[in-house]
Formats: sequence, structure tokens, C-alpha cells
Amino acid sequence: MNKYTLLVMLFAVLAVGCRPPLPEGKIPATLSLAWDKNQLVSGNDEARNLLGIQLLRQAGDFHDYETAMKEAQEIGGAQRGLALSTLAWDAANNGYANQAKQLIRWADADTWILTDSDKGLRNAYLAGAEMRLGKVTQASTRMDAILDPTQKEFAANLLQAAQLARNSQEKIPEDKKMRQEAISPTVRVLLYHFKNPTATRAAKVDLYGLIERLIPNADPGTATECWSRLAIAAYESGLVGEGTVAARESMELAQSLDPRTEGYALGLRNAALALLVTGDKPEAMRCLELASAKPDLIAFFFQPEAMMAIAEGYEKAGEKEKANTYWLKAIKTAKGHDHPRARQINVVLLLSYMTRAGVSPSPEVMEVIEAIGRGEGGDAPPPLGYVKVGATKTSAVTAPAKQDKKEKKEKKK
Repeated sequence: MNKYTLLVMLFAVLAVGCRPPLPEGKIPATLSLAWDKNQLVSGNDEARNLLGIQLLRQAGDFHDYETAMKEAQEIGGAQRGLALSTLAWDAANNGYANQAKQLIRWADADTWILTDSDKGLRNAYLAGAEMRLGKVTQASTRMDAILDPTQKEFAANLLQAAQLARNSQEKIPEDKKMRQEAISPTVRVLLYHFKNPTATRAAKVDLYGLIERLIPNADPGTATECWSRLAIAAYESGLVGEGTVAARESMELAQSLDPRTEGYALGLRNAALALLVTGDKPEAMRCLELASAKPDLIAFFFQPEAMMAIAEGYEKAGEKEKANTYWLKAIKTAKGHDHPRARQINVVLLLSYMTRAGVSPSPEVMEVIEAIGRGEGGDAPPPLGYVKVGATKTSAVTAPAKQDKKEKKEKKK
């Protein structure tokens, strides 16, 4: 290696090291309120923590890593490492390298005893983050140390996604199909390239083709969302024809989903969002009307989330009155649920959806939220065939979570 090559490499390293940090964002008040309400979800630490991880990743979407990293350390038990590792993966993909490195260190310092599967999932995301940061050796070593074969395969898929994100011209071998759960994170990572101002149209078309080949390997619900995301990213980057085609793919697939599940409404919402961006409001409205036709077909616990998805779609379509109707209907339906934890979970979901839609709770919605926070509700008649199992008198406000008690004892030592 000659002196000239060494100087070029040194300059490249210094240039990366001197790159100014990306600006921090700020989460809206609605998402902050969602985090506060999540603390009222009691009696199931894992459910509360996993819901908290969703909120943390949503904070990352706003590039508010200061808040996200602070709240991630409030996640308890086996889910703390998962919270830190998924956030590290997101930060690395968003270009927040310093935050990603700190999160990797925190995740490695977590001493909670994990199953091979849980530890493998955590390390899969950490390996993916390291690969995204260009730490190839560390990422490969971490993946090789994963004992659970399923999580090792998932880790390999994330490493492949990170490699594709660093070089979207790289080809995926035909004999190395990605696992279904790796399709969505891979697509989301690749979509960043559409925002690259230096990317040529030819490069964007190649990228579109790569993602187009990946999506069919996902389950139908995930594929619907991926088509929607691809449609929006492609259309907004100037690939008008491709974006329109992807939006139609999302719509056709969404209409084929099972209307007895909340996935039907979620899929139609995703299709509607893509159709709105690509300029087809009539079809977008038809998707939302289909989604709202028979919400009573869905299991009672999941009805509120279907209504939230419909409300978000109407909000994005500029149909404020219809959106308000569904926001209120969703939270009132949630209030009627027999179990207080189900009511509290749906409060958090509602606030998360409203954050996505860019709106705040109306006074009427807020009144129901506060009533649920006081432990009120549970007065809806049970659906036909419903069999009550176990006690449901737990107070969502006063019942302490078991993991919280354990953590307090550990802190006293």
C-alpha cells in the first residue's frame, strides 16, 4: 500500500469522524402522553414493555433519540435488551451513529438472564446495527455466537439488509430467501435511498425492482404495508408510474385480507394512504369505506384498533368529521371492554395512532381516556359465545407490576 492510498484512507476516516451530528428531533405531546399512559398497563409486564418498545421506535421516527434513549432504560425485564437493540438498529439506519453505538454498549451491559431465543433476537438487532455502522467483523462475530437457529437466521437476514442498505446494487442470491419477519425491516431500510438527492433515476428504478422482488416473500398483511410504503417513497421521489403501480398492488392485496380480523382494516388503511399520496382519493375513500363496513365481525378486543386505523385514514384524507367520529368510537369501544388492562392498552394504541395521524385528542376523547385511567369502564355487553375466564377486577391504576417490585428490591441491595 503506497503513501497516497494511506493518505486517502486517513482523510476518509477523518471526514467521517468530523461529520457533524444529525439534529435531534422532538416527539409531539400526544406521544409523550402515550408513554405516560403506558405506565398504567398493569398485571402483565411483558405486554407493557413490548408496547413501550413500539412507542420508543415511534420516537425514533421523530429523531428524538434523547427521549427514546431515556425511556428505553425504563423498560424492565427481558424486554430491556430488546428495547435497546431495536432502537440501536433504528438509530444506525437513520444515520444517528453515536446514539446507535451508545445503545449497543447499553444493551451489552444488560445483565438480565435471557433464553437463547430472547438473547438471539437481541443480538440479531445488535449485529444488524453493527453491520449498518460498518463494523463487519463485530457483526459477524456476534451473529456466529447466537445459539438459537431461528434467531441466527434472522440475524443473517438483518446483516444482509444492512449490506443492501450500504450498497443497494448488491444482488440477493436466489437460494437465500429472507425470513418473513425480516422483509419489513429490510424494505424500511432500503426506502431511505429514495430520499438520497444524488441518486439517479436509474438507481431508483433498480432499487424499486429489488424491493418489488422482496415483498412477495412476506405474509399478506406485511406485504400490504410494504407495497404502501414503497408506493409513497417511489412516488414522492419522482417515480410516478412505479408508485402508482405499487399503490394498486397494496389495494388489491388489502382487499383480499380476512375481514374478520383487524388486519383487514389496517391493510385497507395502508392502501388508502398510498392511494392518497399517488393522487387517487376516490379509491382511497372506497378502501376506508370497506374497512368501516362491518367492524363487529372483528373480535371485541381488536375492534378499537381497527377503528383507529380507519380514523387515521380519514384524517390523512382530510375528512376531519369522519376521523373524529372514529377516534371517539374507538376509545368508547375500548372503555367498554371487561378487562382494565385491555382498556389501558387501547388507550396507548389510540394515542400512538393519533401521533401517526398528526393530531391531538379532542376534549371528548380525552374525557374517555381519563375515565379509563381512573379505572372506569367494562360495561359493554359480552359478545355472543363469550366465556369469562379468571378474575378481571384488577385495578389498572393501583395494581403494581410484578417486575416493578422485583426491580425495586434489586435497587435497594
